[in-house]
Amino acid sequence: MKYLYHLAILFIALPLLSNAQSNYKPGYIVTAKGDTLRGLIDYQDWEGSPKLFRFKANSTANAQRFTAINTSYVEISQLDAYQKYQINISTDITDIQHLETFRDTSFRTDTVFLKILQKGKNIVLYSFTDHLKTRFFVKETASEKPPYELIYKIYKRDFKTFNDNTYVKQLFDLAAEFKNDNEVAATSIEHAEYKKEDILKAASAINNISPAEYKLKYEDKTRVLFFAGTGASLATFQLSSVQASSKLNNTSVMPMITAGIDIIANPATSRFFFRVEAAITQDKFKEAFPNATSPYYPLDYSFSLIGVSIIPQFVYNAYNTENFKLYLSPGVQIAFLSEKDAHYNQINGGTITPIDPLLVFNTVAATVALKAGAKINKRFDISGSYQLPTTLTRARNGKIDLNSIFIGVNYYFGKN
Repeated sequence: MKYLYHLAILFIALPLLSNAQSNYKPGYIVTAKGDTLRGLIDYQDWEGSPKLFRFKANSTANAQRFTAINTSYVEISQLDAYQKYQINISTDITDIQHLETFRDTSFRTDTVFLKILQKGKNIVLYSFTDHLKTRFFVKETASEKPPYELIYKIYKRDFKTFNDNTYVKQLFDLAAEFKNDNEVAATSIEHAEYKKEDILKAASAINNISPAEYKLKYEDKTRVLFFAGTGASLATFQLSSVQASSKLNNTSVMPMITAGIDIIANPATSRFFFRVEAAITQDKFKEAFPNATSPYYPLDYSFSLIGVSIIPQFVYNAYNTENFKLYLSPGVQIAFLSEKDAHYNQINGGTITPIDPLLVFNTVAATVALKAGAKINKRFDISGSYQLPTTLTRARNGKIDLNSIFIGVNYYFGKN
């Protein structure tokens, strides 16, 4: 199918565009010499802690590259900040599937950018991520000493798993030093797992940050966007039965209605997010064909198929600018089906004789949906999707397979 071919080309080609993708946001860089450069910084969904920042003095200027060699501090306004330090970094493995059989104390000394998670009146909390794991670092705000790692290790010995939660003691020591070893801080630290949310709450208690202030600054900033629209459903039915001498293909083009939500975990980049879309369709089948079995009178078969589909999907913005995005969104279509106005007739000259339904339809069908589209000016979404073939009927005298193409336009409501 020509449309499927073009869609496949898009799925292959669009990720290549992201290699040259940029997402410049206001910010500033402090160079190793102490100069402050204000302008635009390319902000990405870095898989690990960044080693390189691209900077422009303005939107038309050429990009400059800043690394740990010539940079001491980077801040993307109202988003993230990074400070350069030379520190000791643990190199043990905490992946439960690849544990050592001993307590690994190995480390490396490196000059890296630490992400500032919280800068409070008592301590500063940082994170650093590489191919091995994510680590958390702290330093006293007023101290000139570099940050030190909050230690967490996990290893196996004699078929038992051991957790070294040294970070808990380190946090308790900091709380006692700043006289914040109260019940709130103690509870936060004692129950803290080695993950961002828990460590951040413990640091907040040490920094005397109130629950209300914590919620305002640090709690989930996920954005939910609502959309609705219309389009066309191109449904191709393939009928196979003992009465038909060959497979019959029948295509209908009918309007459809769509609506849904986008759940965006990182609105600053919007590179990946989760979408749940609903579609209401009414597709029609009508076919007359000679009966391949006795009494060989021609047959006339028709029906309408109403489908209410739920399509959860993961969206990847392969080309991603503020006012124009090209995306791919593979997902799963779950359709709840209702057959209406079914007619199965035997035609003998001028005599039309209704006979038993040819096939019994399933009430639920599931298939894979492959979608590509473009979002324009934050409000309009134009897309096309291909639903892989799925069988609609239970075995009886044959079967009907369906594959569909959805072409639609959606409009986003509210703040976008």
